[in-house]
Amino acid sequence: LRHALHLSPNDPRLHRKLGNTLMQLGDIPGARAALEKAVALAPANDAIQLNLIALLRAAHDPKAAEHAVARGLAACPYSAGLHYESGRLAEEAGHFEDAAQHFDFTWRNQPDQPATALTLASARFQAHQNELGVSVLERRLSERPDYSPAAAMLVSHGIETGDARTAKWLECASASGLPADAL
Repeated sequence: LRHALHLSPNDPRLHRKLGNTLMQLGDIPGARAALEKAVALAPANDAIQLNLIALLRAAHDPKAAEHAVARGLAACPYSAGLHYESGRLAEEAGHFEDAAQHFDFTWRNQPDQPATALTLASARFQAHQNELGVSVLERRLSERPDYSPAAAMLVSHGIETGDARTAKWLECASASGLPADAL
């Protein structure tokens, strides 16, 4: 990769590959430098931005990760992945309504990621937007009746809040294949 970069020093894909390889080898400073160079060369490439953010999270550098998310979202405002990362930061800061906005964007633009519905519903519940959280989970179950984590979250929410629909949700959880011990 270093030889390839010598031949093509402005190829962001090569810098990304080098950064990811160095990260796997445990060279965090080298990986960071390579990924930052890749981002500088291709700021609108959200995949490279997400690689850098993952590295910064793994390196336990929350300030740098927060800065990278903001910079990435400014360069790629329609990136579902960067909205997800922004939502995670908002959630970690206790800004659940902001987090829900970002997770909602992610879910609308990547509906094939079933776990995003759980993250969105959780943020809605934490923001005291219970009905919005319930509707997210019910929608996920209408699309994928076998997605037992959504059914389990609905049941847990129903038990915690005393919701009268809990029995119906328990039936959905049983039908979704949730293991008996979890039920």
